[in-house]
Amino acid sequence: MFSLLLSTLAMMGLTFIIGFFVAGIIKIIANWADFFDFYHLHHKEIHHLKDEHKFHTISVETEKSVYNKYRKVTHKVNDTINNLKPGKRVIA
Repeated sequence: MFSLLLSTLAMMGLTFIIGFFVAGIIKIIANWADFFDFYHLHHKEIHHLKDEHKFHTISVETEKSVYNKYRKVTHKVNDTINNLKPGKRVIA
């Protein structure tokens, strides 16, 4: 009877550990999906601004908005990388 209790507790512990492992993998996949989606959207904006720059002179306000968007993207990328590698700080 006691061995049955120990076996049951061992299986519960193993299931608990496997659950955390699977949750971690799902979190990593979700973070990467968010990162690639955000990068893809930003990549289109950068190409659009580069094409616009070829034909027009960019005003000061546009440069500021591009810089602000760049800061937001950098912040998002750093957050994503920091979530994937806990304990390591990435400076861009």
